[in-house]
Amino acid sequence: MSVNLLETVREYAEERLVAAGRSAEHAVRDAHADYFLAMAEAAAPALQGRDQALWLDCLETERANLTEAFAWLTARGTDGQTDGQTDGQTDGRAFRLAVATCRFWTIQGPLSTGRVWLERCLVERREKDVEDVEDTRGRDEYGIEAADLRAAALHALGGLAHEQGDLVAAKAALEEALRLRRRYGDEAGVAASLNNLGLSTLAAGNAVAARAHFAESLTIKRRRGDAHGATTTLNNLALARKMAGDYSRAAATAALAARLARSLGDDSMYAKALANQSDALVLSGCLGVAEEVAEKSLAIRRAQSDLNGMGQATGILGSIAQARGDGSGALARYREALGYFRAFGAQAGMLEALTALALLQTHQGDCLYAVRTLAVVEATGKALGLQVWNADEELRVIAVREVARGVMGEDRYADACAEGRRLSLAAAARQQDAKQDPTPE
Repeated sequence: MSVNLLETVREYAEERLVAAGRSAEHAVRDAHADYFLAMAEAAAPALQGRDQALWLDCLETERANLTEAFAWLTARGTDGQTDGQTDGQTDGRAFRLAVATCRFWTIQGPLSTGRVWLERCLVERREKDVEDVEDTRGRDEYGIEAADLRAAALHALGGLAHEQGDLVAAKAALEEALRLRRRYGDEAGVAASLNNLGLSTLAAGNAVAARAHFAESLTIKRRRGDAHGATTTLNNLALARKMAGDYSRAAATAALAARLARSLGDDSMYAKALANQSDALVLSGCLGVAEEVAEKSLAIRRAQSDLNGMGQATGILGSIAQARGDGSGALARYREALGYFRAFGAQAGMLEALTALALLQTHQGDCLYAVRTLAVVEATGKALGLQVWNADEELRVIAVREVARGVMGEDRYADACAEGRRLSLAAAARQQDAKQDPTPE
């Protein structure tokens, strides 16, 4: 049971702890950190199973304690040797906490917190870890091998960077994690890193290479009997088939992943596979079934307070409304999705929502907004290494830009593009917040 202290009581307790002396303070803070590290490590595997909601609630309740524990462990790492512990040992616990909470930050957000934790650990231990990894693969006091710990942190960092839409950083981290795991025969780790590298490769627009990564990952996971991992990779394979234009096969593959996830009690994976299936169904023209499936996904995401997932499902519902000719309904859904993505810090999702809004509002007469928005989306996507638009979307963007150029004239169009390229992604989202009804040109 978690007990919340009044702030005045907490401040008094902290004062008494400091007054007790450095040794006593360190002992108590170490015990506190160890307790919440153990909690995070117990929760990590359960965040992919039937008890996911229970553990998410638990970690959310203890968010402040987890943050305080990490701050203490990283501070201990910079203090040098204290109480018989080395900075390396303390850093090891900080690494473990950052890795263990990665999935929590991915689901609950903000993504930036998890990434900052991992990057801080990796930067502060880079020189020592390189020596350990390449020469000794030494263990710290807690039995964690340096190579395994660094690879796990790099893998987690790559996943968070991917969720943020930073494909350059994601690819670098995941490739290094994969290299380490292959070198030391960590088969489970190799499968996990191949899966995530496939996702980043897919987001960069290379569906062929992505399918190869997913196929190798899936083979390893099935051989090892990793049902959860195999289901995740199967759903990602559906993404690759969707990008390749094989919509019916993509929908069927995602539906299979959804059934497997449900049988495993993995609600998060179930909702993700449902969203994937729904998107493929939209592209296949099966709007009625797609809407039903997307609503199921959204309901699960709302129950989990998963902002990123809510944004994905809401965006799909926007595309369904638009396909049915409901412009106002689509506009509302896309704006709602943008809000979820922005709150979560998912830049890739923001780019997707802003693109949908720009294309829709062009048809509603708001050419100036559309041109500026498409310019900032394109510039941001290039900076992040993202293929922002698939082939169909690229054709629509080209068509919309030609329409806007004709309506606005060459000079106004060029000025709007230049304005957009100077905007930040956050500024483009704020402009959408400020809009009410589209203003015709």
